[in-house]
Amino acid sequence: LTKEEWQGMFEQMLVKDPFCPQPIAMMQVIQDSLHLDDSTTLQELIARMRFVRESLCSSKSASVCIKSAGELYTLYVTRAPTAIENAESLNEVREILKSRSKDLLETYKKVTHAIGKISQEIFQEQDAPIILTHSWNQCVLQSCIEAKHHGHNIRVFVTEGRPLAQGDRMVKDLRAGGVPADLIVDAAMAYYAQKSSIALLGAEAVCPNGGIIARIGTAAMAAIAHVMDRRVYVLVESYRLTTDLMPLNNNSLQLEDLYGPMATAEQAKEIPRVDYTPPEHIDCFYTDIGQLQSGILHEIINMMFT
Repeated sequence: LTKEEWQGMFEQMLVKDPFCPQPIAMMQVIQDSLHLDDSTTLQELIARMRFVRESLCSSKSASVCIKSAGELYTLYVTRAPTAIENAESLNEVREILKSRSKDLLETYKKVTHAIGKISQEIFQEQDAPIILTHSWNQCVLQSCIEAKHHGHNIRVFVTEGRPLAQGDRMVKDLRAGGVPADLIVDAAMAYYAQKSSIALLGAEAVCPNGGIIARIGTAAMAAIAHVMDRRVYVLVESYRLTTDLMPLNNNSLQLEDLYGPMATAEQAKEIPRVDYTPPEHIDCFYTDIGQLQSGILHEIINMMFT
């Protein structure tokens, strides 16, 4: 298939399920490519996997974390030297890669539940925590529902999260899980931060320096919560840890970071998709591999990608 055809498959998955994490959609497409593969050598097979991955990274909808997530996926799937060396045919190698890909995808599809459980210590600090969060995020949603199931008397204020305005979906999902939730306009986040006890945020990508790139408006919420002495927790999947993003501030974000790989100068006049929150505005990370502090993230990332 051509670059455009792989991108089309990726885009269709995101249209079908707008709330599907992009790294998961990308991994699914690469896994599908293994089923369609007709390579005659191992080198050709690996090269085709790389071609599919790079094609998706340049898709118009690709988010900032997709490049590192793709590298992490490829690194894991192909890291079976003994099994590959002992394989008697290329078809057997292909089956090994398919099996490892399937196992990894199944693991990653469950990480939000793991984060929900690991993050429960957050809610033990207060009897009835009032939470401030920004728009829709699967990890924050799962954590709050898990807290309710554990008997914590929580309440959540959710911003609209414009321009996508997915906060309404977040409120509906929280209420469906038995969690009291209220939708607030983005401009009111400072007012409601004063009424809240903690801020729970998601992220598109986690930088090695401990900062995050996340949905536009996240930086403002984190800064406001920090100024008001509210603890800020980031709940995020480990596949969003990145190796190649080291912004100093929002001005140092590249055009493709803000608007996607196919961004044009004309788009710079529009509202960007994301912004950057510095590590000093974040108290702690909760991931599927445990609780992490900003100061050790670069070491964790180095271990994951080597």
